[in-house]
Amino acid sequence: MDFTSPYDSFVRDKMNGVTALTAGSGKIIVKLHPQADGVTLLSYVLAHELHHSYWTQHHFDAKASFTLADPLWAGYTVGYRWVAGRLDGQSCHDWDSITAMSAKEFIPPE
Repeated sequence: MDFTSPYDSFVRDKMNGVTALTAGSGKIIVKLHPQADGVTLLSYVLAHELHHSYWTQHHFDAKASFTLADPLWAGYTVGYRWVAGRLDGQSCHDWDSITAMSAKEFIPPE
């Protein structure tokens, strides 16, 4: 467990003071914002990352290539395409505004 920078307003305000990632089986990195109450979400974040750790241990094959086009990663691919389509052609990005947008604003019109 570690702390984010006290200036990391994204983790403090948007992530409720806690962020984490799984860097492989049994390798979970958790960071708490020193000025936020990340403890309230800690059990949910740990459960989420433990799932990634378990999946990595039992299903990940470092020898097999994979891309975001693989069915397992389809949700990431769709999300990437929606965000890329929404930002296409913009030379400057206001990331504070972009991260504050609702998900509906990224879904292309039918």
